Amino acid sequence: MNIKVEDRQCRTLSILFLLLAISIVVRLFILQILEYDYYSTFALDAHEIYQKLYPKRGEILFQDTRNGQEYKAATLREYYTVYAVPSEIAEQNKNKDEITDVAKKIAAFLSFSAEEENLLIQKLNKENDPYEPIVKKISEEIKEQISSLDFPGIYFVEENYRYYPESNLASAVLGFYGSDKDGNYVGRYGVEGYFEEELKGEGGLLIGEKTKAGSLIALASKQLVDQQDGETIFLTLDRTLQFKACERLKEGLETYQAKSASLVMMNPVTGAILAMCSLPEFDPNNYSKVSDIEVYN
Repeated sequence: MNIKVEDRQCRTLSILFLLLAISIVVRLFILQILEYDYYSTFALDAHEIYQKLYPKRGEILFQDTRNGQEYKAATLREYYTVYAVPSEIAEQNKNKDEITDVAKKIAAFLSFSAEEENLLIQKLNKENDPYEPIVKKISEEIKEQISSLDFPGIYFVEENYRYYPESNLASAVLGFYGSDKDGNYVGRYGVEGYFEEELKGEGGLLIGEKTKAGSLIALASKQLVDQQDGETIFLTLDRTLQFKACERLKEGLETYQAKSASLVMMNPVTGAILAMCSLPEFDPNNYSKVSDIEVYN
């Protein structure tokens, strides 16, 4: 009798272990196959999740009407944000002389003023501070120079910024990418502003159930929708004609000492705009340095 009871218990335990094993296999199948995209994204750090959900802005292109070659008028370029973790510097037992020396070297790489250099020294000496921003939008060359110091507590975040390879060429046509009155980055004026909806694309979406603390519940239902990058805009502007026409217009502006000047060159057959200049012009890479509002009119 005891043998039969024990056999029954063994069979029951075997069935329970089998069901448990099956449930684990099923769950692994769901996690590793059906929900791979979600968890591969979830496993990335915050910056990569940001890149996953936010679209890349579309490019704007010039052309060469003679050979059909394309040139980038507005694109994205990788820059770096530099920040410090002063508490980590303190943990490494770096003395004030070492910190001051490194701060001065960093300030030299960044062409800081004496006031900015002193502020940087103060930031790096905040022993209990977990985060201090140093500078945004530096080139990879500057980033490598700072990295060569091999100093603890100095970090970099790679970010994409709007970049205009031709500088101020056709700036009045292109407009620029900058912040509005609410602090949101949007296309302003010209092609950047007129085609904002097409250029900006659509952001992705990460939906999931949250705990009371606000964090996502990893095993709860969720949805990951990829972003849709912005469209590429092809202009009829001919890069060479644009350059030559604007150069001649500048000469005329200086010769007649005019306050402003404009020019439009069209294909008489198709009506396509081949060159369009407006002076004074500006560099959309540094639009914030423009002091005369007439530039944008």
